[in-house]
Amino acid sequence: MTSVEIEIISARWVLPIDQNQPLANKITVLENHAIVVEERCIIAIGPSDELLARYPDASHTALNHHILMPGLVNAHNLTAMSLLKGLTNPQPLPKWLNDIWTIERQWLSESFARDGVALGIAEMLLSGTTCFSDSYLFPNASASITESLGMRAQIHFPISEQASNWAQNSEEYFEKGLEIADEYRQSALITTGFGPYSANRVSNKSFERIAMLAEEIDRPIHLYMHQHEAEINDSIDKYGLQPIQRLSELGVLSPRTQVIQAGLLDTNSEQLLVESGASVIHCPGASLNLQTAYSPSTKLLKQGVNMGLGTDSAACGNTLNLFSQLNLAVMLSAEADIQKPLSCAAALRMATLGGAETLGLDSEIGSLSVGKQADIIAIDTQTPSLQPLQSITRQLVNAGADAPVSHVWVAGQRKVSDGQLVDIDLNAVLAKSDWWKKQLAS
Repeated sequence: MTSVEIEIISARWVLPIDQNQPLANKITVLENHAIVVEERCIIAIGPSDELLARYPDASHTALNHHILMPGLVNAHNLTAMSLLKGLTNPQPLPKWLNDIWTIERQWLSESFARDGVALGIAEMLLSGTTCFSDSYLFPNASASITESLGMRAQIHFPISEQASNWAQNSEEYFEKGLEIADEYRQSALITTGFGPYSANRVSNKSFERIAMLAEEIDRPIHLYMHQHEAEINDSIDKYGLQPIQRLSELGVLSPRTQVIQAGLLDTNSEQLLVESGASVIHCPGASLNLQTAYSPSTKLLKQGVNMGLGTDSAACGNTLNLFSQLNLAVMLSAEADIQKPLSCAAALRMATLGGAETLGLDSEIGSLSVGKQADIIAIDTQTPSLQPLQSITRQLVNAGADAPVSHVWVAGQRKVSDGQLVDIDLNAVLAKSDWWKKQLAS
């Protein structure tokens, strides 16, 4: 919406994703309903005929064969790595990291990050994601291009003891990161947080500082933890504690903490995680490709742990299409417990409201309700992958990457219309991607 103050979006079905129970087996489906958007926010939801009569001067977008639902929230991503898509095969995480780090040392720069994030945003918008969480080097470039393209994101600035192309030591990471947090403090689209890559790559001193600052400036902490045995054993060798136990003692584990994967948890670590109020982000595609332990989603949800869904980077998960992760999440949960797999309704909630809760943005996004930001997507049901439409919930999840996203709004601004980007020059984005491909091959 660019030239009108009020827009009515009517559809055959509306999925508000308003359920409070993360393990619900059903979601509300409203038939022949509409959403009224004024500037950035939803101001009304109701039967289409009633709202059209109430707002006779509003513009009207009629989507007669479509499903309206909240935009997806990709709760973990390293977006700039979209430019590294296809460079590696599925392989164990340690080998994959060594290969990627070699490439990063040679090529990673501010321009690389900017162009990679633009490519990732194009892919995410076209597949229905309206908010993403990012944790990668050159977060200043990531935040800048994201805001300029009108996308919503939570940008986590890295903290490490190891030198990189962006910072030489932990003090420089903190200094640059806090500057970014201050710069985007009033942004309508960008929030920020701390992004220590993983527990074993950050010192106790730095973690204590992160915990103190996160509380002081009210920012989340986003990190990988308990992905594979080597990581846990390394922590025990260095610190005498498993990663979650160590971070709990350092004051890092709290409701602000966003733990990526948490796939290998013994009873003690699981209890600490549950009691801390931390959220867990499930990235099933990346887990399979990197042969790491995937999140025990149903088990954690039953214990009250909030969960979001992520793709991880396109370099390890091969895609930023979050719809592709929904079916994987359900299938992996069935492998863990065929009697009690994750329901399709619960998976959809993880990809929307669960992700928003993980990022601390659930008062603004993640569901369709009056007063929230108008982050909305439309799915065209007139396609073979969704026909015959016998169960909206199951078929949205099972369609995976084939879910045909036709329209996307971020903060009330139309970003995709009839499957095409509205105000992003896709040809220019792809031209830069092709240029980087040639550089990487040289």
